[in-house]
Amino acid sequence: TVMYVANEENPPSIPKSHLLILQKPHDLVVLRNDFVVFSLKRRRRFKLVLKILRSEVRAKLFSTRVKEFLDSNSCKLRFFMTWISSLDSFGDRELLTIQSLFKFHTNACLIIVSNSMDSRRGMQVLRPFFDKNFRVIAVSPDFNYLFKNTVAETWFNRLKKGNVDPGDVSLGQNLSNLLRLALLYKYGGIYIDTDVLILKSFAKLSNSIGAQTIDVKTGNWSRLNNAVMIFD
Repeated sequence: TVMYVANEENPPSIPKSHLLILQKPHDLVVLRNDFVVFSLKRRRRFKLVLKILRSEVRAKLFSTRVKEFLDSNSCKLRFFMTWISSLDSFGDRELLTIQSLFKFHTNACLIIVSNSMDSRRGMQVLRPFFDKNFRVIAVSPDFNYLFKNTVAETWFNRLKKGNVDPGDVSLGQNLSNLLRLALLYKYGGIYIDTDVLILKSFAKLSNSIGAQTIDVKTGNWSRLNNAVMIFD
């Protein structure tokens, strides 16, 4: 094997604009003594998660409010949604999802677990459904209560201490994924994402989960989707 090496006595100068690619990326995560040092972008994301986790009086009343809501309504089916974004992001698409839910499940109860929706403005957004006597409520989540005595509790405690590296999935998305599972684990029922339009009744479904990809050769589902989950 022959290797050739070229050595230029007068190498060309490199423009300053090209030096930018040699600098340390802003989204780099450095591991030091088993601790994760987040980049500025990830620090901002983590602060957002901490804001979501911040305990409020409403959140501490979560279990009581949910129990009172379920006890005071005859719910043929029990639906859950989660919304961890701002109230301004809750728009026509999300309202169409709720409308499609009640179109096929007029006797169902819907619990929207959200800090931003559990507000005076959130009540106004849901007003059209209240006026039609649909059973819907927005409740701020009590994460400590929901994750307590579950397999997610250890991860959640690490998250509160800032010792979680989200990897390719954002902390907010990880939290949302766990929240929907915890809700079904505690209460049972149906979880749907806020962008899922319902086209027929879910009444005959039980212990089911959404699927989105099929193996053409075998005809089997090859990828599940937690946008729709139904568990007793």
